[in-house]
Order: sequence, then C-alpha cells, then structure tokens
Amino acid sequence: AQISLEVLFPNLDATRDLYVVNAPSKFRRRFDNQLIAWKLATVLGECFAIQPVEALRKEINFAVFFAGIRAKFAFFAHRQGYQVANFTQRAQKTRGVKVVRDLSGKQVLLVDDILTTGATLLGSARAVQAVGGEVIGAICFANAVSGDVEL
Repeated sequence: AQISLEVLFPNLDATRDLYVVNAPSKFRRRFDNQLIAWKLATVLGECFAIQPVEALRKEINFAVFFAGIRAKFAFFAHRQGYQVANFTQRAQKTRGVKVVRDLSGKQVLLVDDILTTGATLLGSARAVQAVGGEVIGAICFANAVSGDVEL
C-alpha cells in the first residue's frame, strides 16, 4: 500500500510548489560531510518525487562554537552520562538560522533526523515563515530519549 503526501499532510496544495527542506546542521557536521538530515531529505524527495532543497543554514558564532567545545571537554572529563538539553537550551541553538534560497510562496516540508525537543524544527519553521514560505509539516526519523542517557 502506498501513502500519499495528501494523506499525511491534508493542508498540502498540489497546485503550488513543494520543497523538502532539511533542518540546518551544525558546523561540525557540515565540515565532516555528515549532513544526515540532508541525506534523509534527498531520499524522501526521491520517494515522493519532490525537489529537495538545502535552504537553511546556521550562522557560525565562533565564540559560542569554541566555548561549546571547551564545555564538552570539561563535561566528558567529569561525567559518564549524556544529558539531553532542555527546550530553552536547544532553542538558543536555533538562533541564527537563515534561509539561503528563495522560499517565498513555496510550501515546505521540513526534515530532521532526530526530534529531541522540537526546538530545531520550530526555529526552522520560523525562518521559513519569515521569508514568506509556508511549512505544511515536518518529518523526523527518530525520537531522542529525554533525561539522562548512559553511554
């Protein structure tokens, strides 16, 4: 049985352009060519014959970037577990999301690899809406466990 996008996203307007847009990746993932959300958006685009577009980027604040690296080294030196950030902490990471392609008047289906708090998708949706795009929905491929997770 096949599932259509119209069934999954009832507010989809088949007469308008639809793009599959991945959530922005961190600088490190981009540098290492580990753009997981982009790869998933590409596969989803192939499955539904939709144009995948890498339209969101995150501005790099190098002071914050290096402070985060220092914090991670200190964190792992003193603790064995991994603490999933709360919504407020994750929402701060979505500041600086910029749209780098023209999405005005376009329908957008957001794709992310992991849903933790929803802050990344919320920041992405706000950026798309700010340039006149319409987010019709989002697809995530995994749901992170909240709270402490032992490594």
